[in-house]
Amino acid sequence: MQAQGTRPNIITYNILLDGLCKNGCLEEAIKWLRIIQNEGVKIDHQTFSILINGLCTTGKFEAALDIFNDAMAKGFTPDVVIYTTIIKSLCEAGHVMRASEMLIRMKKDKSPPNDLTFNIMVRGLLKKKESLKAVHLAIEMRRSGFSADNNTLSMFVHMLKTDKNGPQYIKMLPEFAPKDVGK
Repeated sequence: MQAQGTRPNIITYNILLDGLCKNGCLEEAIKWLRIIQNEGVKIDHQTFSILINGLCTTGKFEAALDIFNDAMAKGFTPDVVIYTTIIKSLCEAGHVMRASEMLIRMKKDKSPPNDLTFNIMVRGLLKKKESLKAVHLAIEMRRSGFSADNNTLSMFVHMLKTDKNGPQYIKMLPEFAPKDVGK
């Protein structure tokens, strides 16, 4: 392409980065990010999303957070998809407190969580036996107009049966039951 005098644009580079990430060539993708930046090509939201997703998928959270912070320093505003990707990856790896910090940051950055974000975070808390925090977040989720999905509800039922404080938590159950229950 370049040999013929045509310079790649960000769309071409994003396709390259996406392919590298999907094939597990993350170090190569990061190397290409530096090349792209050095060539002065304007990086877009999709570029950061591709890299963050690729890094999170393989458990490279620190590198993903570095790119996330770099993106923010360059003036990009992360959307709910990027935040949720990071939160999901952290929860799946058992780093629920770091995921909670990211959720707080998300809210501060005026990028409100959606139903997927809430459900992922609540399930992460329940897996770590953080029942009370999960209940409070589920209540916040409900107040924000979202409902627990079937997987989250199933985990709550299990928690209510096994947690010594289950009877206390059951009093809160109507506050985070799905909206259409009882209609």
